Amino acid sequence: MTRQGIEVDGDVDLVERFHAGSLGPEDLACLRFRAGPEEPWAPHPQVAFVREVIDPPAPLPGADLRWQQVLVGSPCGDLRLWHHFVAGRRVASAFGDIGDPDVTTTMRYDAVLGLMDGTSETLEAFEVGGHIAGEWSAMLLLLGISEQPEFVAAMRRSIGTLGPGLRQVGHGSSPG
Repeated sequence: MTRQGIEVDGDVDLVERFHAGSLGPEDLACLRFRAGPEEPWAPHPQVAFVREVIDPPAPLPGADLRWQQVLVGSPCGDLRLWHHFVAGRRVASAFGDIGDPDVTTTMRYDAVLGLMDGTSETLEAFEVGGHIAGEWSAMLLLLGISEQPEFVAAMRRSIGTLGPGLRQVGHGSSPG
């Protein structure tokens, strides 16, 4: 089934629920996407990003962080993901909530896709209704980690060619 130039493949019920905006994040991993018939099938960028290895070439002592990420306005409703970094290396990520995060970011789904495909910068993504909560030191650490070449490369690999179409599919609601 195609919508806004994005083809979605998987169980018919899940595809219909995705397009209706009623698919839960737990089902997102069961679908695959592509930006056109000549493109390869791929997982949703957030699913791919959770699976990516983010490992800097050298440890970053003290770069330990528990990050809660909330993406609002996705085709699956609000997506909640968490990431745990130790010495700058992501050691775990999953959908859901992490207990006692050091920093929590809330951003529009389409803004995060723009960060992932390089069409927008972090400040731009927050200017369209995002917000961040946590200790200043944790926020600065997250900014430093997210600007590492390994982190940026993982985002680019995760989104592939899906960014423009998926931004159109999202519901575009603003964080509350």
